[in-house]
Amino acid sequence: MKMDQPTDETLRAEGADWVATLHGSLPSSPAEAREYEANCRHFIDWVRRSPDHVAGFLYADDAFCRLNGLDLLSHVDIDELRNRYSANIQEQSSSFSPKTSQRPRRFRRRTLFAVAASILLIFAGAISFEILKHSHEYATAVGEQLNVKLPDGSLMLLNTKSRVWFAFSAQQRLVYLTQGEALFEVEHDQKRPFIVLTPSARVRAVGTRFNVYQHPEGATAGGNSTTVSVLEGVVQIASQTSAAVNSVTEPSVPSETLESADTSAPPTQAPARLAAGEQASISRAGVTRHASPDVADAVAWRDRVLVFQGTSIADVAAEYNRYNTSQVRIEDTDIEQRQLSGTYSADRPENLVRYLEEAFPVAVTRQGNDWIVRRR
Repeated sequence: MKMDQPTDETLRAEGADWVATLHGSLPSSPAEAREYEANCRHFIDWVRRSPDHVAGFLYADDAFCRLNGLDLLSHVDIDELRNRYSANIQEQSSSFSPKTSQRPRRFRRRTLFAVAASILLIFAGAISFEILKHSHEYATAVGEQLNVKLPDGSLMLLNTKSRVWFAFSAQQRLVYLTQGEALFEVEHDQKRPFIVLTPSARVRAVGTRFNVYQHPEGATAGGNSTTVSVLEGVVQIASQTSAAVNSVTEPSVPSETLESADTSAPPTQAPARLAAGEQASISRAGVTRHASPDVADAVAWRDRVLVFQGTSIADVAAEYNRYNTSQVRIEDTDIEQRQLSGTYSADRPENLVRYLEEAFPVAVTRQGNDWIVRRR
């Protein structure tokens, strides 16, 4: 069924809606990024329907840019695209000979449509490129580590079995660590705060070096929480429970610094400042500062070294399993709860297995590539 062409007023309204959508702020979460990409696809479908849609969009965008004085993305020259559009239309019109000008109006309209749609696809492509350039995802496999230079010059070292997504805009630098661990060396930019989000924590820095570890769910210690260790500078940390913390566009400034507290103390609910040499765990329940931490141990993984201080064997095995395809499986709850201290190579799980055999009443068997640890 052939659909009626929309009125000029409808076209302008639709064009204005697309201008508002495409000139909106950059996505600040994976869900928003997916929504924005879907909107770009819908926009391309919309402009392909008719050259009138092209005109409606350009009319609304021209008004928007004149009112604001500039293109908010600062990468797409709308005037240039409009001039190219007009020039191509003029060229196509003038190229018709008297004979060809008698061709059916439908043929000429099809030609103009092709020109207009191709130019709008350039515009849509420029927007999509901007999103892809500012929104990126990195992931590491088991045992892999990855050095990444972020768009602002900051450095990120991603540890094994980790996943991170980031989106940078003119207002903020947002990183979402969905899994694993990363060490950040942040370039100073007072106008654009550097914010790291995990499922349980929010960490804000201006110029500093700090490590963020999102513990996996089910871990005996720190399960579904985030440990932040600061090597240089100061960061603000908070739980992801409050609405104020969840806002990434207007980060709050902490009013006071947490007083030193034992790890057994109840977690603090308010945002806190964490300075060089300090460490804290953040869960949805709040923030708990660690007493007398050694932050160098927290980043020993850069050299593929694991340092344990009174760590349950269940968590020790889980740490080894992050770095190795050969897994250590503890199948005795009593052994899982025993504690272990020491410094070990992340790439030598067989050393852990040998130690367990010597120090505890366990028997170790091989099952495929894995080690199965059971009580003797």
